[in-house]
Amino acid sequence: MGELPVRERSLEELELNERLRQQLGLGPDEPVRLLDAGVRTILLERCGAPASAALPWDHELVFTANVRAFPLADLLGVVHSAGKSGFLFFTCRDHTKSVFLHRGEVVFASSNQRVDRLGECLLRAGVITLEQLREAVLGHACDLGIAFDGDGDRIGVLDGKGRILWGDQFLVFLAKEVLSEHPGATIIADVKASQVLFDEIARMGGRPLMWRTGHSLIKAKMAETGAPLAGEMSGHIFFADRYYGYDDALYAAVRLLNVVARESASLAELVDRLPRVVNTPELRIPCSDERKFKVIEEVKVRLAAEAAELVAVDGVRVKSGDGWWLLRASNTQAALVARCEAPSAEALERLKSALRRQLAASGVAVPAF
Repeated sequence: MGELPVRERSLEELELNERLRQQLGLGPDEPVRLLDAGVRTILLERCGAPASAALPWDHELVFTANVRAFPLADLLGVVHSAGKSGFLFFTCRDHTKSVFLHRGEVVFASSNQRVDRLGECLLRAGVITLEQLREAVLGHACDLGIAFDGDGDRIGVLDGKGRILWGDQFLVFLAKEVLSEHPGATIIADVKASQVLFDEIARMGGRPLMWRTGHSLIKAKMAETGAPLAGEMSGHIFFADRYYGYDDALYAAVRLLNVVARESASLAELVDRLPRVVNTPELRIPCSDERKFKVIEEVKVRLAAEAAELVAVDGVRVKSGDGWWLLRASNTQAALVARCEAPSAEALERLKSALRRQLAASGVAVPAF
């Protein structure tokens, strides 16, 4: 692509340029290597600008139908949302299609068409479930799939093997990028997160901080510590690095895609390089609101009598030679929340047995898990 002539830009164009850069996660001096023309309307709407707004054409910010100029041109992605808003752009390997998310629906467009209105060239594929997302990833040999919850503050990720990656898994890769720009920075994760995440942050020179689950609690801790990045197992990802410190799943998706695009390995290959552990998903155990906090206190007393090694920042996270198990009171439901993680299936069963014993000792009905 030849260099475009630079012209004097209006204040409105400069402001739009800045908003576009914020949407794309770009610094003031970072060149833009974008974009299919069809994404023009999407970004303008995301920035609150009318579709007829003048674009700040210059050598730094270029919208082009030549998708080979896009840094993600070798990625094939599928996007899903259960909500009403949110937009992303992917390109197939054969450079013939783009994939857009528009108001909760997955839509496809030909990348070599210039359009003024998004709806004129898009074939609606309909809202899809996470299982359908997996089918699409595997069926189309995608490198990854991305999903958003209804209000756009949680992101879900599937790798090219169709495996669900929880927030504490892909946060490792986001932390690597952030720590390359902010060496020694504090990275926060909630108490449900894998020990692999905390260990990898430390290995990369960061300062891992385990904190309480809950978006308001995480944001407050970020403000207190100056942490540029935080995340929860559930998929709430908080960027203060080049962003505003809250959980915007769309922004997190763009940052993750930029990380993957710069790697020579696929997302699945990056995941396979992480230390191997086996763990449970988040387990929810019915327990009344009146009882759940008392159960946690009872468990703390028994563990203290056993001189158990634990973190009590949010419930109890108990560490042993077999790994760790967690029990905490849910912030939002009449339930206890538990999770276990170990280096082997046999060790995981021992941790689950220890957790069951504590629940039974407090008179909590123990479900099968």
